[in-house]
Amino acid sequence: MRKNFLLGSLLALGLAALAGWHYRPQLLDLLCGTTPAAPRPEIQSALEQGALILDVRMYVETRKEGAELVPGAKNVPLLRLTRQLDEIPRDRPIVTFCASGKRAGKAADMLNARGFNALSGGGIADVQEILASIGPSVSSPPEVIKHNSQDIGEP
Repeated sequence: MRKNFLLGSLLALGLAALAGWHYRPQLLDLLCGTTPAAPRPEIQSALEQGALILDVRMYVETRKEGAELVPGAKNVPLLRLTRQLDEIPRDRPIVTFCASGKRAGKAADMLNARGFNALSGGGIADVQEILASIGPSVSSPPEVIKHNSQDIGEP
């Protein structure tokens, strides 16, 4: 329990992003709240309105072999979210997702607290399922962002 408290304190202070800290998705999931995903009709409506789809998983999670991706989703890891707010549009809804939905809920809460219109889409499988049910009727394709090697922890 003390480890979780200390790690939570580091995350709160933003020190977890320092070089040498080793990311463990399971620990981060434990520290994040369990805000549930928004109701499916709300998520579907936001996506039909051209919502930005925001993947809040760590870069290493999205780059590993066999990683599931949502085509066109913008990837801003939860730990970097507050530092990259200027890259996120305020003029349209945002649907967040991660591997299981826990970080997505936390991200939606963080964005809403800063004046964004964000919904937690839950886990990647949930968002993929909703997108498949909408089909090509989504009004504008999700935004794509490129990452450099510094962003994914390479020298």
